Amino acid sequence: MGSKKLRGLWAAIVGCGLLGALTAPAQELPSMTLRSVGVFETLDALGFSPDGVTYRAATGTLFVISAAAEASPVTGIYELSEQGELIAQIPLPADPPQLGFGITWADSGPRAGHFFLPEFTGTPTIQVVELDESLQEVSRFEVTGTISPGDGITFNSMSGNLAIVDSGACELIEVTPSGRVVRTLATPCLAGITFDAMRGTYLGVDVGTTLHEFTTDGDPVATYDLSVFGIRQAVGVGFGDGEIYVADEIDRTNTGGWIYTLAFEEDTGACPAGASVLCLNGDRFQVEVDWRDFNDNTGAGRVVSFRSADSGLFWFFNPSNWEMMVKVLDGCRQNGHFWVFAAATTNVEYTLKVLDTETDREQQYFNPLGVASPATTDTIAFPCASDPP
Repeated sequence: MGSKKLRGLWAAIVGCGLLGALTAPAQELPSMTLRSVGVFETLDALGFSPDGVTYRAATGTLFVISAAAEASPVTGIYELSEQGELIAQIPLPADPPQLGFGITWADSGPRAGHFFLPEFTGTPTIQVVELDESLQEVSRFEVTGTISPGDGITFNSMSGNLAIVDSGACELIEVTPSGRVVRTLATPCLAGITFDAMRGTYLGVDVGTTLHEFTTDGDPVATYDLSVFGIRQAVGVGFGDGEIYVADEIDRTNTGGWIYTLAFEEDTGACPAGASVLCLNGDRFQVEVDWRDFNDNTGAGRVVSFRSADSGLFWFFNPSNWEMMVKVLDGCRQNGHFWVFAAATTNVEYTLKVLDTETDREQQYFNPLGVASPATTDTIAFPCASDPP
């Protein structure tokens, strides 16, 4: 997570309207990969399933909308920390609007400090409701679209406009905060949308496992596979402080809801850090693990967000159930080798693979099915000299 000083600077940049100069998309955006930062569950822990999510830079908190809170059929809006701690359930007005699944927060411009949410009308229009911090209605406007209760919405801090997903027509409608239509762009059929203020691009999810990145002119940049993080039904997405927040309605047991925190990393071509690739010891060593369980299900271990420079963790079946710790240590002064240590609390089959990206040497450590995994303590795994094998 970003430090408080960085967050304060980011909020000041947004508030002063300097983003336009800082975030205009480059002619050619660098190729990126996604990595996992964290994940938290909302249904069992907090009593609701997430639909839309937005980030408020001034407080460094998330605002999550739920169109079907467990304790009540009434739509709820919740303020959470970046780690998923409930700060407040914001009371709705006595006669709340029939909100859809999208929510966004305006951090700059004349509407700074206000929420914007699409309202389901049941007619071929999109109503957008503007609410103040206490969720009291300030204004509303209507945009011609299609019948869809799940239209996403985001505030583009570069242009000062709103971008509304018309999921029925597979379009993005750009409007001013007062409701004047600026333009309409053809896009993939999306449910949630956010603006990445650092790359100057839109990020959208499609009620599935794909994250779409495209320019503010609608040109595709890249697509990213969210299933590698365990995401199954991404319905909402938000951006803030350099991180991407994805609302997943369905977990691996087809119930509940999760919010995943992801971040972009530039693809350097050395160790390609990702959801199933752990990079250790100055990114020299690439670590992966494949598993097979007693029902003959197979998969790749997923990297836990908490790690150090020389060690990291993997989960196999559930992000809250960590299976393996791996360390690659520099023992060059001791015996002229890098050391590989690993410990797994499992009896499923796995193959741990550690690659030295400088020499292309690889070591594999195998545990057979039904055997409690022993500790790995390989103190001669890789010679420190970078001569090729």
